[in-house]
Formats: sequence, C-alpha cells, structure tokens
Amino acid sequence: MIEHFDGVIFDLDGVFEYQKRVYPGAVQLMDRLRSHGTSVRILTNSTLKSRDTAASKLRARGYAVQDEQVINASYATAQYLR
Repeated sequence: MIEHFDGVIFDLDGVFEYQKRVYPGAVQLMDRLRSHGTSVRILTNSTLKSRDTAASKLRARGYAVQDEQVINASYATAQYLR
C-alpha cells in the first residue's frame, strides 16, 4: 500500500515517540517509506524547539530525518507571512 502515497505527514509529538520512548517499528516505517520514494514531513505545533533541534532529537533516536523535513509552528508562520 505504501507505493500509492506520494507523501506522508506525521505529527511529531505522540506519534514517533511517547514519554521519550520510540514506538516499536516507527524507525523502520520511516525507512520503508523513504525506500519507496515517499516524501515524509514531520509537523509540530511546538514553538519551543527549532526545526534543527527537533530533527537532531529524532536522529539521536534512530530516525533518518533531515532538518528541512521538520516543520514547526514558527517556520510555518514565517512561510505564510513571506
């Protein structure tokens, strides 16, 4: 079924981890989506952490995530105003 999606958007908080624990299979799901050429974006409504900080935390937990794949509320607002 993954082949039918061009892209997937995930919410950061409560989806990839809960109480600082990675959900079983979540890292593998991201890798599988990427291997099928599916674009992945990770959203958070948090304004307390920057995009690079959020991406760094995910990478430390095993996710292969680039900074530009993370979209936080501050970045979305700046893009909208631009």
